[in-house]
Order: sequence, then C-alpha cells, then structure tokens
Amino acid sequence: MKKETGHLTRNSKNIKQTKQLLRREIASTTDSETKIELTKMLIKIERDEKNRFMRWALLIGLLLIASIGFLYFLGDNLENEPTQKAMGTSNTSTGQTKNSQPVSAAETTESRPLETSLSEEQLKEWVLSVLQLIPEPTTHYTFDVYVEKSDQLAYITVNVDQLGNLGLFRVNAQGELEASGRITLSSNDSEWVVLSKKYLDTSIAADYFGERQHNLSKLTDQTEIAKKLLIGNTYTIVPTLYDNVDAAKAMDESLAPQNLLHDGIQTITFVDDTTVFVELAGTYRPNHNKSYTLSADTFYYNNYSIPYSINNGQITFDSWTTSLSGHTVTWSMAISKH
Repeated sequence: MKKETGHLTRNSKNIKQTKQLLRREIASTTDSETKIELTKMLIKIERDEKNRFMRWALLIGLLLIASIGFLYFLGDNLENEPTQKAMGTSNTSTGQTKNSQPVSAAETTESRPLETSLSEEQLKEWVLSVLQLIPEPTTHYTFDVYVEKSDQLAYITVNVDQLGNLGLFRVNAQGELEASGRITLSSNDSEWVVLSKKYLDTSIAADYFGERQHNLSKLTDQTEIAKKLLIGNTYTIVPTLYDNVDAAKAMDESLAPQNLLHDGIQTITFVDDTTVFVELAGTYRPNHNKSYTLSADTFYYNNYSIPYSINNGQITFDSWTTSLSGHTVTWSMAISKH
C-alpha cells in the first residue's frame, strides 16, 4: 500500500511538473501553431485530472457498496448454513444429482465465418464499398484498423478531411459488417447497424442508405435536420482572432489576455435536442450541462449566435465574433476528431 501511495504521489508530482513546463513553454514560444498545440496539451492534461478524480471517487463508492453487500451475504449464509448442510446430506444419501450430459466437440466448436479473418486491406475495401453508396461520396477517406482487446473484434475508424470522424465500423462475431456514429445518424455510439453480411456485398447498405435519404428528404424543417446531425457529436470551440490578429500571436505580443486560449477553448457534446455537455479547461471550472436552441440557420448557445449551414448531409459552422473589454474576438467551431 505504501509503495502504491508513493507511486501515486510521484505521478501527481510528474503531472504538476509537466503542467508547469507546458505553461512556461506556452509563455516563451513565439510560434502560433506551437502555442495552440501546447495549450491543447495542457487542457487535455487538466481534463484527464478531472476524469481521474471522478474515477477514483466512483471506485471508492463501488468498493464501499461491495463491502456492505459482502457482509450482508456472509451473515445470511451463516444463518442458513445448518439448513443447507441438512439438504446436502439428504441429497447425497438418496443419490440425487443434477442432470449432466457430456457436450460433443461439434456443439462447443463453431466454424468461424470467412469475414472474421480478413486482412487489413480487405477490411478497408469492404468498408469503402459501403461508403461509395453515400450520396456524393468523398475521395479523401482515411482508415484506422485495429483489434479491440475487450471483444477481440476488428474495428475500422473512418475519417474525412476537414470533417473529422465519420463513423466506426466493426466485423461482429457472426462476420457481419456493422457501423455506428455519424454515418448512421445515430445519437448513440453503442448502437450498431448491420450494413453487410457478406464480404463486398452491399445490398443491405444500399437499402439502408436509400431509406435514410428518403427519410431525410421528408424532414422539411431545417432545425430538425440539424438536430439529427448534431446529437451525439462533439465539437470544439476555439478563439482564432483577437482584433483580427491571430489569437496566439496576439498573446505573444501582449495584445490579448494571456489566458485567451486556455479559458476560451471549450468542448461541447450534443446530448439531446435542448442540452449540450460542456467541458472546460482548469480544475477550477467544472464540466456542466447547458441548454441551447436552433433556428433554421443559427445555433444559439452561451450568448453566442453561431451561423450554420447544411450541405450534402453535413453541417458546418461559420465563424462569429464577440466583444471582450472593447476588443473583438473571432471564434470557430468544428467537430472534434475521436
């Protein structure tokens, strides 16, 4: 226990030293891109600190509940032990046992579908054959193929230039190609849709995308389409300009507040059609839920009026400005890459 505590203490010191080093680097660097990247790293470290604290609190709570449950179970067993022993003696004396049948090898071994043994290139080809069915498909897809340790299934992350994560594919245990995320217009990342049951067979996907396009065409209200595209996705809001000067450069030249990027960058996740979950940098600013509204062309949130447009089933946000102590701050909002 002492050894583990010492490790945690050293880890906390290392994190603190890393944060101090990043702050010094942010203050000293003159390169705008480097300053923004270092600020993002600092924000990620602070966000991870919050998450670790919440995990430890949850773990301690679960341990307390488990301990209470175990003590209750132990006490109940001690009360029933004489009865259980008597029942055990009776069963033994009369030769009563549970029916058990040997299981044949054929029943315990299933032949694995061919689709569960595809190479990385074959997996990409299979996913690409489905993506080609999307109206006006892009030619700039990138793929990340990996095997998830928890279920030993092959996963394929699909990204699109400038638009971030398009969705996630996987081959399930039955050899079927499933998808979740933006490509399915689902707000639940754990909801999977089967798009193909055989390698390179796109008949199911063709029916699915055809029905989806038909349903979208019936959504005449622009706000309903926007909500469908937004819910379940995460976006990052960043201050880009300060009085029409690059935000990082303005900080370097002491034209803008030194905490402009650190305090300005925020991550929002659309929970439902009225609520976003807001993540802020710094342990002194807790994450929280906040309400929002939509019009046919504007997203209203946190006193921001953010213009948006929808083209080819994709939603994008234009830049907007706010006033800060007599100065003008220009902001941008883009989907976060997972």
